[in-house]
Amino acid sequence: MKTAFITQELNLSQAEAEKFWPIYNKYDNQLGAIKKREREEVRNVLRNDIQSLNDAQASDVLKKMNTLNKEEQELKQEMEAELLKQLSPVKLLKLRKAEHDFKMQLLKKYKQGE
Repeated sequence: MKTAFITQELNLSQAEAEKFWPIYNKYDNQLGAIKKREREEVRNVLRNDIQSLNDAQASDVLKKMNTLNKEEQELKQEMEAELLKQLSPVKLLKLRKAEHDFKMQLLKKYKQGE
């Protein structure tokens, strides 16, 4: 669904798609790994153990959160720099919008399913 949505929103030509998707998928997989680490290392602590944390442990969780956020931002910047070699800045902005719109669409479907 995401691939079709982004392809449509960016109006990628066949040549653009052939260059875009390998780059995008590589970085999307790496971003997914960061999100998985965040779920495992941070969110579970916040959901389950937050009341039992002392200040040192809470400080460690905050540092981990900041580190993961920084890694995510750096990876996104690398992806955008690489994609700018293949796409126009306008299409890159459309990508950002398409990713946001896709997430909103998923959230809407999720909420409707409850």
